[in-house]
Amino acid sequence: MSDPETDPSNLSGLPGSSETVSDQIESGEMFSESLSETESETESEINTEYVRDTESDTVISSAEKEKDPPATRKTETTTEEKTETGPADTTEETEMKNDITDKYAFASGNYVLSDSGVRAELVTTSSSNIIYGGAFFEEPAALGNYRLKVSLRTEARRSLGGLLFGAKKSGKGFAGYSFSVSERSVALSKVSYSGSKEVRTELASKTVERSDYDNPVTLMVEKSGSRIRCYYLDDMAGVEPWPEFEYVLSDTDGGIGYFDNGYGVSFEEIEIEPYVSSESTGKKYVNPVFGNNAGADPFVLKYNGVYYLYCSNYAPNNLGHWVFTSTDLVNWTMKGQCAGEMWGAAAGTYWAPEVFEKDGKFYMVVTAGRHIGFAVADSPLGPFIPEDNYITDGIDGHVFEDEDGRMYLYYVYNGIHGCELNNDIVTVKPGTDKLLLRASAAWEVTTAEGPFVVKHNGKYYLTYSGDTYTSENYAVGYATSDSPLGDYVRYAANPVMNKTSMIHGTGHHCFVSSPDGSEMFIVFHCHKAPGTVGPRTICIDRVRFAPTASGVDRIEVFGPTHTPQDYPG
Repeated sequence: MSDPETDPSNLSGLPGSSETVSDQIESGEMFSESLSETESETESEINTEYVRDTESDTVISSAEKEKDPPATRKTETTTEEKTETGPADTTEETEMKNDITDKYAFASGNYVLSDSGVRAELVTTSSSNIIYGGAFFEEPAALGNYRLKVSLRTEARRSLGGLLFGAKKSGKGFAGYSFSVSERSVALSKVSYSGSKEVRTELASKTVERSDYDNPVTLMVEKSGSRIRCYYLDDMAGVEPWPEFEYVLSDTDGGIGYFDNGYGVSFEEIEIEPYVSSESTGKKYVNPVFGNNAGADPFVLKYNGVYYLYCSNYAPNNLGHWVFTSTDLVNWTMKGQCAGEMWGAAAGTYWAPEVFEKDGKFYMVVTAGRHIGFAVADSPLGPFIPEDNYITDGIDGHVFEDEDGRMYLYYVYNGIHGCELNNDIVTVKPGTDKLLLRASAAWEVTTAEGPFVVKHNGKYYLTYSGDTYTSENYAVGYATSDSPLGDYVRYAANPVMNKTSMIHGTGHHCFVSSPDGSEMFIVFHCHKAPGTVGPRTICIDRVRFAPTASGVDRIEVFGPTHTPQDYPG
């Protein structure tokens, strides 16, 4: 079942094999929602408005403000914090603060110059009192497009710090955009000022690998016109970094500087240089590539230079499945119905079909009425004729062929199961069924589904989706093993692809190589629009394996994108 085409990155079980992720059961009765596993306390407070007292530049509640005038108010510290507040400013400290206001067009009261750069001092110790601050200088008009880079160290587990750009004075505070890092994630946010407080509204966030909160990290922002790219620079030497986020923002002219949330951050000096984009002038695509077509749980078979796409929910109350073709992964043509009724399953219960080729025959593994079974055809266009009986209860069937020719079925039934198939392909070898992974991480809520397995450098990567398909937080993560049937260990920085403010419900995916075999793409579905689940539609983005210090390559996704991207190679 290996791909007739060239597979990138030493992968087995990609194009030509039958791998796709299966969507969640449409009724949703097996699933629920929750917060991200890797969401820190700081990140969980996003979209909450936090107040900075503009008289004293400390964080207080309204009750405290009435009780104690600013001149007598004290700031408490806890043993958790590595930075302590001291007595009132000395003459030397006052001079340092004067120096920073001389250097920057704006600086919050907790910003002081340090030997290596700038420090945003601790001004709060309470998780319910977050105060955003910043310091920025005016963007040199001649600079135009630029690249910013800063190294920083957060000083407490709740600390958040990063780059500020497009900054402008607003009332007694400031507004603009921030790219920041917290204990276990990075975020692109819009910062606004209203009355006496700065408010941070998150546009996108992603979990990152970080050994401890106070280890130094480096962030980078590239501005090219209205396009912004944000990087967390933790790649191995010699690996070209991929951005965590790429956004189109129309109001990014303004100041450049630092951003914090009041828990203490030490910054080195910002590195600034003109930036000339190396973006190609070739053909571009924009997600979703499925246009006005409805579709979910996509699977793409690459066979003899043609892509065949199978999915759920193309037709209302679908009874069976339809197939689409493409030669470039971007432009799709509907070729008609390829499979009809199976095992008496009712209309509207046909989900997540996958197709693979083996010895000149094409096999579809399909969910029909919450049963998993096979149908066989002589062509990838069908018609696919079902076997006499389904083989197991469940949803989201996926087949992986290992390098030794042994084949494995993965499916979902109160967790992700795996089992070995007999030589006839359409029946299960007795005694091999095993529960591989059950939802337990916070980002998964109660759902782990849509399994898709690839093999890379001797490791098995079980990729899957977590949360329910109706949730905007539906996302993709993975686990690795030395054996196709486990044991599997989750990647520490899951999920590797999740929503942004522009695209919600990103999940139930498959991987496939580009037309020339030089790139790998993730094909996935998303919600119709933020706030509107259906009808869902289909997107594509680049994905790769990147080396890490552990010796186990990690999966990285350049996406989900809403910006113009180069056509697949």
